[in-house]
Amino acid sequence: MMTMTLPKIKYAFVFNRLKRTNSIREKSVEIRAYQKGSYPKFISTNIRVLPEHWDNEHKRVHLDHPNALTYNKKLYGLLFELQDFENKMINRHGSFSVQHIREFQSKEHKEYHSFKEFCYDELQNEIDSPDSKKNTVKTHKTHLNTFFKEFNNNKEVYLDELDLRFIKKYDRFLRKRVSSQNTIHNYHKTIKAFINKARTEKLTKVNPYDDFKLKRERDENIKREFLTLEELQRIEQLAFPEKEKSLHRVQQFILICLYCGLRFSDTNTLAPEHIKETKDGLLILKLKSEKSSKRIFLPLWLLGPKNKDGLTKPEQLFKDLLDTREKEADRSLEFDKIPFFGRSNQKVNKPLKVIAERAGITKNMTTHIGRRSFTNIMSKDFNIPLSTVQKLLQHSDIRTTMKYVNQSDEAIIKELKKANINW
Repeated sequence: MMTMTLPKIKYAFVFNRLKRTNSIREKSVEIRAYQKGSYPKFISTNIRVLPEHWDNEHKRVHLDHPNALTYNKKLYGLLFELQDFENKMINRHGSFSVQHIREFQSKEHKEYHSFKEFCYDELQNEIDSPDSKKNTVKTHKTHLNTFFKEFNNNKEVYLDELDLRFIKKYDRFLRKRVSSQNTIHNYHKTIKAFINKARTEKLTKVNPYDDFKLKRERDENIKREFLTLEELQRIEQLAFPEKEKSLHRVQQFILICLYCGLRFSDTNTLAPEHIKETKDGLLILKLKSEKSSKRIFLPLWLLGPKNKDGLTKPEQLFKDLLDTREKEADRSLEFDKIPFFGRSNQKVNKPLKVIAERAGITKNMTTHIGRRSFTNIMSKDFNIPLSTVQKLLQHSDIRTTMKYVNQSDEAIIKELKKANINW
């Protein structure tokens, strides 16, 4: 079936198209785009001049205007961009309708040759979108910076350069930099997604990842470290002098992760407003997850035995945080919204190594070890059903929760010893 070829669009400058005679003396200059058989479209140039400064015969700003050269350069530059855009659309689609002429100014139909420019524009769209998740945007930004700034030394990357050889070279770079196969997979996954976006917008016809197999390590082969109940108790028992106040704050941070199974992002944004008190004086933790936007509900008074003051360990910890806040800050309208911690992951993980050393723990301590340890301690030491632990972790799928549970050879032997196998 033959595609109907539309006539070429004719362009012209129009001054004061609506013949306005209001008090605003400066009138607008527009570009008229006309295609035979259609109504004309008008494109704003964002230039306004007085009637005596518009040269209607030569279709330009009079040369005696103080900004004549700048204005005329902008006007004709815009005109040439429009004509260039039309030609590119005709080459791509076979024809082009004046009905779509305004699309040349929109981000959605911007002409890209630079993959780098395209990716960072898409990233900005994610940042501006109210539906975007902060952690996803942060991950995309990190992965794009690694690809463009570290791997490609901040040089330009053009869409026609993205071939299988380029991706293999990037893969070799990642393998020298990253030890985890799944982390390498995630870096590739981001770049693949952005190339697919470019392909969807018909900026490129191929994705080199179609011929490059992304590999993930099987979950059962990944060693996920967690703390035992006894190791948790060793961290609890550590005492820090006043001069090591920052270490004490990190101790509180990791204990919250261990007691409540919270992610780093949720622990880091905890504030007094998230601690609720029932009419009976019982403490509840209520907030929305930074990563998943799911509701977090933790009845702190049920997470362990009571001490002499009638508080569980999590309740006592949050009460201490509130008492410290009372001493540190003036009571104001913002008091309840200021996070207790507000630190970067690096500034928590580094002192965690010191805490682990003092507690005699040789495992690789990061904030996420708290969430994994919470899962194992709850399900194995306290016999909480995995389905309940799943709800406490806000996991949609119990299979995700199961990945957190240690499946070591020793654990299998331990479980079989408890079983009553009678053939």
